[in-house]
Formats: sequence, structure tokens, C-alpha cells
Amino acid sequence: MNTKFIPLLILIFSAGSCKKFVDLQAPDTSLDATQVFQNDVSATATINVILAEMASEPILVQGYQGVSVVTGLTGDELLTLSTMQDYLTLVTNNVLPNNGILKTIWGKAYLHIYRVNATIAGVQASTGITEPVRKQLLGEARFLRAFCYFYLVNLFGPVPVVTSTNYETNRLAPRQAVNLVYDQIIADLKEAQSLLPASYLSGSNSTTTARIRPNKWAATALLSRVYLYTQDWAKAEAQASSVIGQPTYSLDANLNTVFKSSAKEAIWQLPPVKNASGNTLFVFDGSHFSTEYLRSNGLAPFSFSYDISDYLNPALAASFEPGDKRKQNWLDSSTDGNKYYHLPFKYKNYLYTTSCQADHLAVLRLAEQYLLRAEARARQSNFAGAATDINLVRARAGLGAIALSSMTEALAALEQERRVELFMEGGHRWLDLKRWPGRNNPAISRAEEIMAVYAPTKGAVWSKDWLLYPIPQIEVKNGPNITQNPGYPQ
Repeated sequence: MNTKFIPLLILIFSAGSCKKFVDLQAPDTSLDATQVFQNDVSATATINVILAEMASEPILVQGYQGVSVVTGLTGDELLTLSTMQDYLTLVTNNVLPNNGILKTIWGKAYLHIYRVNATIAGVQASTGITEPVRKQLLGEARFLRAFCYFYLVNLFGPVPVVTSTNYETNRLAPRQAVNLVYDQIIADLKEAQSLLPASYLSGSNSTTTARIRPNKWAATALLSRVYLYTQDWAKAEAQASSVIGQPTYSLDANLNTVFKSSAKEAIWQLPPVKNASGNTLFVFDGSHFSTEYLRSNGLAPFSFSYDISDYLNPALAASFEPGDKRKQNWLDSSTDGNKYYHLPFKYKNYLYTTSCQADHLAVLRLAEQYLLRAEARARQSNFAGAATDINLVRARAGLGAIALSSMTEALAALEQERRVELFMEGGHRWLDLKRWPGRNNPAISRAEEIMAVYAPTKGAVWSKDWLLYPIPQIEVKNGPNITQNPGYPQ
């Protein structure tokens, strides 16, 4: 796994970002690890830079080669006009181990994990860091490691679990069973819960209203999702209830503020970042999909580059109920003169030049927690409770209340609400379909049911093997104990 073994001090100390996010001077790159973790300021820089990179290249969240786009193309959310081979093989479910996009996702995830492991080791060995900062950094590091492993295990299945920076140990690490990866994720998140404060901290460790550095409730929100995915329904409900019960969070009444830095329902956000010239702030999905980006640059729709050639599956655009404000506020449209296209429009302000008040990438937000708790309740036959949670999200969208009286009704309602509320966010749709049983045949996944019908319409030949992506070719080649997923060339 060559991507994990970059020396710590080369990569810890430089990243451009919104000043409110990383508001401290990075230490000199000539310092060694002992000096880096000598005091609160320099030690905090290690986490700040990891977060800054996750924001500047949000591969595990959004971005044109990120999880949302990749899973959207693989599943039933996105189509593309791109001629880029790596994109086209995602659409046709004909991905090979040499796919550059998947290599980037794997590589970035393990790069973040390596940096986190280095931070944990440095903080634990330090005698110059104050106790509150030590706990904060260890908690954030554990949270970020869990976040990375969550996506790795869901996209690739069994993956190596590395918790050190030892080159040889990591190089020889075998793939671990999915349940063991989840054990590590849960352990990290529970530790993060115990270490992190309920408040949010700035890059200089002062209390802030910005929700960029993860706090206790971010760890709790991700833990509730993990419990749901591992079918521990009671714990999933309990963790979600803990987040929902916090007065810090509430559903934004205005759908157009949900993805702003000031969003009341934001649990964890990633901020816009400076571009190479250092004088503009850039919101990845705002430029990736926004027709406003094209218009402001004098470009015709879909003419700029392959990364602005994706559009929503017409079936997704048609799935919104009449009167759903989410369709009115979160979808845009364009035409190339011959065909009408729907585009995601959750992120509207792709550039800001004066402040940090641009849209923020929503990584964890309250609406997901309500839908998550609704599913956990339904799985425990609390259909009235599930309906209550779903209806809170529906009401914000201007829709009427529903009643549920059976598991069949509940799962159908949840699939609909999660589809239209969380579309193009963090791969939710694809990961949901993979983990849900089929409606007509519970012996297979909902993804298999849907893709058997949908894949041929986009020129794909569906196989169950495509539920997992291939392990990148270079990782199998360089890792003596890394095997390839079934159905792909070894």
C-alpha cells in the first residue's frame, strides 16, 4: 500500500484554506516529529492540515472524483456525457482494477489514515501538550480514522486495518473481514465520543460557531450510522436520539440554508478552500454541477470539461412528489439544445472572494439522523415513531404527513425519503441500496434488484460482483497479502 508511507513531516505542514479554518501559522517543515508535538499550537496544526486537505480534495465526500459522483454513476443517481474512460466504466459497471478514480479514493483514504496514525503516535508520546488539547487531537484523529474506514469498507469490502506508521507492518497488512473493520470503526468512534467536547473549536483551539473541527456529536452521529449499517437497531436509535436531543441542532426551515456555513442542522461541515492564486474560495460541488458556474464563465452547458458533464438520472428527478420543495430548491436544469438535463443544485455559491460565508460541504447533518432513527425504530416495529421522524423531514419539504403500520410500508417510505433528501451526498443512495434487502426477493440486496433492471438501460451488464469496487491494481501488486475482490482480474 504505497500511498500510506509518506514521511510525516513532509505532509503535515502546508495547506491553503479559509483563514477561519486554519487560523494559525504552520511550523517550519525542517522540524522533526519531537518538535512538532512539543506544544499545543504546532500539534494542533497536524489535525488542521488533515482537515484542510479533506476540504480541498473532498474525495471521501463530494468533488468530481469523489464518493458521491462515483457511486452516483455506478448506481441510479447520475449519468454522464463524459468521454473519460474511467467515468464511462463506472456508468457501465465495467470497472477494472486500473481505474484511476478508484485508485485516488483508496489512496487518499489511506493517506489520511497514515497522517492520523502519525498524529496519534506523536500526541501520545508528547509531554508538552496540555491535557485538553491532547484529548481533542486524539478524539479528532480517532474520528477521522473511523470516517475513512467507513467508506473504505463500504466501497471495497474487506480492507487492511492499519493503526501504525510502521512501513513494513503496513506493507504486509492483509485485508480484514468486514466485521473486524467495523469493530475498529466502532472502537475509534466510542473513544472519540469520550475524548471530544460538545462544543466546536477553531483552528487555534478557541470555542467557535464554525462546525468544521469534529466534536462529540459528530462522533455520535457517525456512530449511529455505523450501528445502523451493522444492524444494531437499538444502539443506532439511542445514538441518533442523543444527537437529535441537542439544542445546538435543528432542521433549517429554509432549504437554501442547509448547505451554508450557518446551517443549524450541520453536525460536521468542510469549508471552501483557496485556489492556487490564494484569493478565491472554492466549493467543490458548487462548481462541479452548477450551471451558474458555466454561465458566469461564458460557457455552454456540458462544454467546459468532463467533470461538469454529469447530470441526474431522469428517474431521480421524476421521483419527487408534487409540491416537494426539495425539487424546487435543490435541482437545477439546463439544455444542450437537444435534450433537457436536471442537475443537483444543493450547493449554489461556488466562489466567494471576501469571506468564509460560501456554501460548506455537509458531511453530517441532522436530517440524516432523523431518517436514520426512523429506520432503526421501524426495524424494532415502532412504526409510529418511524413515521414521526420521517414526517419532520417531509414537513420541511412542504409535504404532508404519512402513517406507517408495517415493515413493508416503512422501508418503502424510508427509501423514498432518503432518495430525495440525501441525493448526491456522501454516496448514501448506493450504500443504502447495497445494505437493504430486496423488496421482492429478500435473499438479495435492493441494489441487485434495481440494477438488474436499470443497468441494461445505460449499457451495462449487471453482476453481483459489482457491489464492491476492485482493489486498485497497484495495491494488489505491492501488497503481498492483498487479494483482489471476486469478479475482477487478479
